[in-house]
Amino acid sequence: MKLSGRTILIVDDNAGDCFFIGRALDRTGFGLTIHFVTDAEEAVAYLNGHGVYAERLLFPYPALIIADLGMHRGDGFSVLAHLRQNSAPKLVPVLVFSSSDDPNQRRRAYDLGATLYCIKRQNSVDLLPIVYNFFDHCPTCDSSLVDPVGPMLPAASLEVKL
Repeated sequence: MKLSGRTILIVDDNAGDCFFIGRALDRTGFGLTIHFVTDAEEAVAYLNGHGVYAERLLFPYPALIIADLGMHRGDGFSVLAHLRQNSAPKLVPVLVFSSSDDPNQRRRAYDLGATLYCIKRQNSVDLLPIVYNFFDHCPTCDSSLVDPVGPMLPAASLEVKL
């Protein structure tokens, strides 16, 4: 996986999980930039470059998304559905971290385009093996195809009559 120097977006409302996932990613030595959002609505705003995320130099389009499924506002399924509905973001691998081992949720996540589904452990302290395992098992995820500026999404325009 060609992630060196790229941006990772973590979508999770659990500060502890974000801390440990971020620490595991830092330990990879890939020189990643990590951005955190706490819910699906904020994730979609980031992906669309809306609001505070409009400046792509500060908030580059992610080369990898790590998402929780259960959050207070929206869920990881909403993020996956958004990516699936827009063609360019389909290139972005999505690692789902969830506390649920429900096979129906796993199936739904994969149906919506998740690259890998991992079950959160009670003790999140050592996520590094899971992160490395993801990188080792996804060699086909070529993030070089993801433009840090983001996909060219259609913008609303106003017709002005003079």
